[in-house]
Amino acid sequence: MNVIWRLMGYMRPFRSFVPFYILTSILAIIFGAINFTLLAPLLKILFLDETPTQIVAAPTFSWSFGYFTDLFNHNFSKIIVEEGKMEALYFVCKILIVTVFLSNVFRYLALYIINKIRFKATARLQNALFNNILALDVGYFSQERKGDLMSRFSNDAREVETSVYNEFKGLIRSPLTFLVYFSLLVYWSWKLTLFAFIFLPISGGIIALISRKLRKSSGISQTTLGDMLSMLDELLSGIKIVSAFNAQNFILSRFKKLNERYRISKTSYDNKRDIAAPLSEFLGVITISIILLYGGNMVFNGQLSAEIFIAYIAVFSQIIPPIKEGATLVTNMQRGIISGRRVFEVLDSKPSINELPSAKKLSLFSDKIEIKDLHFSYKISKEEEEVIEKQVLNGINLSIKKGEIVALVGMSGGGKSTLADLVARFYDPQQGDILLDNISLKDYTLHSLRSQMGIVTQEAILFNDTIFNNIAFGIETATPENVENAAKIANAHDFIIKTEEGYQTNIGDRGSKLSGGQRQRISIARAVLKNPAILILDEATSALDSESEHLVQEALYKLMEGRTTLVIAHRLSTIQHADKIVVINDGKIMETGTHQNLIEKQGAYSKLVEMQMM
Repeated sequence: MNVIWRLMGYMRPFRSFVPFYILTSILAIIFGAINFTLLAPLLKILFLDETPTQIVAAPTFSWSFGYFTDLFNHNFSKIIVEEGKMEALYFVCKILIVTVFLSNVFRYLALYIINKIRFKATARLQNALFNNILALDVGYFSQERKGDLMSRFSNDAREVETSVYNEFKGLIRSPLTFLVYFSLLVYWSWKLTLFAFIFLPISGGIIALISRKLRKSSGISQTTLGDMLSMLDELLSGIKIVSAFNAQNFILSRFKKLNERYRISKTSYDNKRDIAAPLSEFLGVITISIILLYGGNMVFNGQLSAEIFIAYIAVFSQIIPPIKEGATLVTNMQRGIISGRRVFEVLDSKPSINELPSAKKLSLFSDKIEIKDLHFSYKISKEEEEVIEKQVLNGINLSIKKGEIVALVGMSGGGKSTLADLVARFYDPQQGDILLDNISLKDYTLHSLRSQMGIVTQEAILFNDTIFNNIAFGIETATPENVENAAKIANAHDFIIKTEEGYQTNIGDRGSKLSGGQRQRISIARAVLKNPAILILDEATSALDSESEHLVQEALYKLMEGRTTLVIAHRLSTIQHADKIVVINDGKIMETGTHQNLIEKQGAYSKLVEMQMM
């Protein structure tokens, strides 16, 4: 129930619409109920051949159901006595047309209002979800499957809209409808109504049993759907590898197993859901049959008039739909509750990288970056209550002066990229600290810290947008001149102006319309435009061919001028001019020095150079 209340909380800003929804719903129900109150006098005149011989006295005004009934009877009897039965029939038909029209107008207005509420609430929920995803740290996404996150954002949020927010109208309308019709039934015969409603709790108990089973089936199907989307995302990202390794059958087999699991769970859910409405209808028919027997006996004994009894049956049949709707509402909400839980699992996730309340703004980097006794490990799995971690960095000490170019080299998996991520504060170390201008990174605001940094990675991260918007990404004040100058420094301007629409050319999903070298130069231009004081280059040329590498490396040299640069390099030929080369293996610094010094030492760096020259 807590999930429902939390989901309803996203409707709170739009609560001013609720009174209008309630008002229009009540009016729609009342005008609908009037139609059934007309049945009794119609049946009495048309079928029982009982014509009033005198006009019923006009009632004294009061806000009661009885007053309006008596007022109708007065006018109805007056028309019959003065103008005949046919005119009375015309009178009733006119009232029917007006009441049906008004009932449907108010019903439409109620739906219009509730649709506005539910779509606004869903948008607000998705905005909150997206905002929290943006706030989460990088480590969160290394532990979660992207496809499952996408499923929670799209499928689960929409399921909440369909199964919870859309059913909100039933939470109000069904009880109101029930209340109006129930009052009418009690007004006609409280004894028959009491007898009839003895059987309704039986139906409620059966539906509650089905609802509990629905919740379990829904959870399995939603989780499996997330796994399927994750697998699809992996396939689309790695389609070349799948094709190259002839792994189509292997991938298809895995997908079929997931799909079959989803089919079974979804079928189980739908079968249980679909039985709820027919079952409640069947129980309703049994109840009406019992009422026919009991009410018929009351008519035979003179305790109830025939025309009132027939009208009673007609109204009672209309009280069944809101009860059925309530049963359907309960079953549908089970799926919404499961989806809501999956959404809140993401919304309740907190970033492990947090700003201190006392954090201050970093206005200018002026001295050095100092890494002191740094230890870091990743959580790789969890067995029962024990968390298993992998040590990545162990006792790193390093000083990087402003304006220095420092290269990190070593075998893959040694901890180079992790160290760069710690400098950008994508993670926090378990032990030790990183100081910037003699102040811990934790004492700076994240925004001001990262505004001083530019990052170019091995894989150029580009967006399905124009070249201009990719270069100007995150910089709202960028002008065409600024973007063009950045592109020229990055050796990108010449190929950009040759594209179909120049800087306004859309580069496709992840920059698919560009070559690897072109994508990387766009990424460099983006870093140039940001004009960072600290630059992190994470194997920015390792995935390029020789010609592209030359152009990109030339652009990187221009970018590094006058900046403090941390370079992670696989190709050692690209970092020979670094002020300091740091060799890292197994999470430890093996040796430090210039290219020439390290070659003369004949140590770990020299062996790496020899291996690449072979």
